[in-house]
Amino acid sequence: MPAYLSESGNEVLVNEATSKFFWKRFKRGQKVGSGGFATVYKAIDTRDNNRVVALKIFNHKRRESFFNEKVLLDRLKNVPHVIQLYSAWAINSSSDSNAQYVIVMQLFEGEAANRLKLASYERHHILRIAEQGAQALKLIHQRGIIHGDVKLDNILYSKKTGAVIIDFGVSCLGLDVGESRKVGAVRARCEESGAVLGTHFYFSLDRWRVILAIRNKLKDKAVSLETYFKIMRKDDMFAFGIALYELTMGRRYRAPAFVSVPKYYAQVMELLKIPESMTPNGWMGMQTNLLFKVVLELLTASYTQRPTATETLRMIKVVLRSGGTSSASSSVASSAVVGKSSRSSNSSSLWGSTDTPSSWESWNKRLR
Repeated sequence: MPAYLSESGNEVLVNEATSKFFWKRFKRGQKVGSGGFATVYKAIDTRDNNRVVALKIFNHKRRESFFNEKVLLDRLKNVPHVIQLYSAWAINSSSDSNAQYVIVMQLFEGEAANRLKLASYERHHILRIAEQGAQALKLIHQRGIIHGDVKLDNILYSKKTGAVIIDFGVSCLGLDVGESRKVGAVRARCEESGAVLGTHFYFSLDRWRVILAIRNKLKDKAVSLETYFKIMRKDDMFAFGIALYELTMGRRYRAPAFVSVPKYYAQVMELLKIPESMTPNGWMGMQTNLLFKVVLELLTASYTQRPTATETLRMIKVVLRSGGTSSASSSVASSAVVGKSSRSSNSSSLWGSTDTPSSWESWNKRLR
């Protein structure tokens, strides 16, 4: 398998093939999705027991995105609830003008979470997406990867097999990877422009600050790389909070146009205001209301106060254990889930039994 040198300095192992060989092996079927970087097709791999796969065919100008995604998906092999890579191919690679770059990956038999009938979707499916999405983000972050574009469009869900996170086209490696320089070079793209790439609707306030510093070359506003990657990991969690908001509320969220840092977060909070009819024992049920309180934690303005993926998963497991069958379980779950807002003082007891319960009204005030 030949090694290709990407613009960021990576040596990436990629299969080479002529167009005739590749398309004889992979029988392309219907298109299942498309975006700015690539188009995805359903296909059959005739040399692997006719396994049904997905072909992600990158646009000619997105060669670097292909290398980036291949390296990152290699690191995520066998990670639950993350789309799996089978192989990567350079077709007609002897001519850059005609070269085509394709990733062969798992075909997930589900649908994007943004296409679900959110208003009528069963509560246990929403909780399942929340738990499995948080589990995936925990493992993604533990492998030093920042997704950078978490949203419902990039979460696929099947009632049979659960949820998976897809599309690592704008993802990057963080500082704490501890890998060789060649592998770590993938993160150069993230350092330079990763904060700008992605879906602006889902950006946190801290990410917008980084974008302004990059665009305007504001040295006094610049942050260290260590802080930058902390911000970007927590930005994944803010975006996950927006996705869970859309699921629990049954409506899509569209952020306001970014004008300035002070105005932006206030406008976002106004858009996310909780309806007056939504109470812990209201029409959505106790578990879903407790999940919404987790959402509020994820939407905290400062990245330093926002929970990590590990903390988020722990909170969601508390919500799942609450059951929602009695007033007693409601009291216990509220005590565990609605805890102290400050994490810096005692993160080890976060969401534990020693935390002080807060009233629903205090949470509602945070959105006013």
